[in-house]
Amino acid sequence: MWAIMLLALVATPASAQSLLSSPPTSFGGPYETPVVIGPQAGLACAPGACDAKIYTGTVAATLSPSYGTSDSTQIAAAIAAAASGSAVVLTPGLYKIGTALQLKTGVSIQCQYGAILQATGAPTSGTIPSLTSPYSTSGNISNAIFQTTGTAANNLTISGCTLDGGQYGGPGVYSGAIELDTYSSNVTINYNTFQNWTNSQDLQLYEAQNIYFQRNLLQNGYQGVSWKTNSGDTAISNIFFTDNIIKNFGRFGIESNISSTLTNAHADRNQISNTYCEAISWVGEFQSGTVSGNIIGPMPSTGQYGCNPSGVEMGNNSTNASYNITSQYNLISSATVGHTIGDAPGVAILGNTYTSVTAPFSTDYGFNGTQWIGLNTINGVPVNGWVGQTQYSSTQPTLFQPSPVPQ
Repeated sequence: MWAIMLLALVATPASAQSLLSSPPTSFGGPYETPVVIGPQAGLACAPGACDAKIYTGTVAATLSPSYGTSDSTQIAAAIAAAASGSAVVLTPGLYKIGTALQLKTGVSIQCQYGAILQATGAPTSGTIPSLTSPYSTSGNISNAIFQTTGTAANNLTISGCTLDGGQYGGPGVYSGAIELDTYSSNVTINYNTFQNWTNSQDLQLYEAQNIYFQRNLLQNGYQGVSWKTNSGDTAISNIFFTDNIIKNFGRFGIESNISSTLTNAHADRNQISNTYCEAISWVGEFQSGTVSGNIIGPMPSTGQYGCNPSGVEMGNNSTNASYNITSQYNLISSATVGHTIGDAPGVAILGNTYTSVTAPFSTDYGFNGTQWIGLNTINGVPVNGWVGQTQYSSTQPTLFQPSPVPQ
């Protein structure tokens, strides 16, 4: 019955459309409307119509579901045997993943319309997790779908798949449906649907760079994206979380916790709603980048896990380190706070629109008045600066351009 329900969800464009928020009719600035054109979104493609847009290279293997207890062995073998520059293609159907699949440099994963990869592992004890109550980090032997644990995987694409957390919702709150670490680089993840990862992140990044996470649908889980580095790590660059739809999460939509130097980081043109922590937590040692053109809200009235269900959190992990981020043209509605601001020298907040937001701006941990706030629109009224706040920078910092819209 579970498989039948999942197939019905993916195969019916009308059902998929009903899951997505309608974009507003006006925006805060000159950016393009977020659009998901991948096959699982059901917005612009009939079954199979998007496949050629996603991957057109050499096919190493074409697989079908076994409809047995697990498909992990056949997929893992196909990835291991594939040459760099080729792809493993998964035809429509339900693939049961009992063991996480190790990604390989140069080998892409191409799912045809209706291919669902579902985690089947179970925790050793405890109860089935929910949106607001994940299982735990102990005793959990459930699995992710794709990983690079201990070995970097570079130069690959994962496209067109539905990744489902199954009955137990994933491998634990410090992992993800897709996990990239060990400085994996040049990885594109696009046109996928992530759903029911109630015990995991949808995407877990650790010391990864040149990542393009774009035009995906993320829904009904513990957290959308988690992205971390440690102090002293090698400097990284080029992270793009753009043009995604993210909804219904117990914690953050996108959370960064970057303790090393990072340049060219973008969270742009996403549609994010109903996250019980901040829609976007952009915390780290950013040297350049943007949080631009996002449509955020409605948000819950109260948070959980000690979080505030607000729009964008901005700040540093190190006192007075540079934080060169431009946050502009975001449309934030029905939230307690628009931007929460900590230690953020170099941040520029301008051109945003706040509607039915209790506090457009609020202080966060480490706040030191180094932010610059320009002209924004609050409930239809243009307002310059942060009314009532006496600590601020009077010098406009360098403004950075949003990321290009992916093709």
